Amino acid sequence: MVSPATCQFLPGLQAKTPEEFDAYLGVTEAGGDARVKQARRFLSEYPASELCLRVWELLAEACRAQSDATCAIEAAAEGLKIAPDYLPLLTLHASVESNTSPAPSGAAAGRALKLLDEVKAPRHVAMDTWIRETTRLRAENLASLAIAAYKRGNSAEAVRLLGESVRVDPNPANQYRLGMLYLERGEPAKARGLLDQAARSSDPAIRERARSALAGLRR
Repeated sequence: MVSPATCQFLPGLQAKTPEEFDAYLGVTEAGGDARVKQARRFLSEYPASELCLRVWELLAEACRAQSDATCAIEAAAEGLKIAPDYLPLLTLHASVESNTSPAPSGAAAGRALKLLDEVKAPRHVAMDTWIRETTRLRAENLASLAIAAYKRGNSAEAVRLLGESVRVDPNPANQYRLGMLYLERGEPAKARGLLDQAARSSDPAIRERARSALAGLRR
């Protein structure tokens, strides 16, 4: 499936032949290891295709889902060579780098935020959908910068950026991260509300981590 962000930011791309389009559908309809293999096959067989940008994105997403950060970052970087201002791929690159690198630069996230300040909604996109998607992308990039700040040892800046991210979009994972940052800084009162919200997440991993942190607060 094509994500809402992709629908809004992806340039108009077309296959040149029915065979090329069928190969592209093979990528979009595959999952897991099969998607990775189909994507690499497409990129090998159709290196000049207009659809390569989307295929690099699909490959990056598939690699991220498999916790293969090297593959995800390399695929995102290749896609960004084609379209340096493609916001969903910039955001993906920033997120993977911030979460897996010991010293993330934050450059991709910073560039994405700058572009989000400048980008205009296409005429074919409903304004509420556009606002929802750009808000989500902004929050994700703020979180990436927060993680980069934390890894540099600047917890105050990390708190500021994560707080802004959560205000923009109350994502449970970032609520949990911010709550844990407050605990680390010795501010349990500020942590409790965020962890309470994260403990109601539909994501079982986030929910259990938040509940465990809350249980520690009650001891």
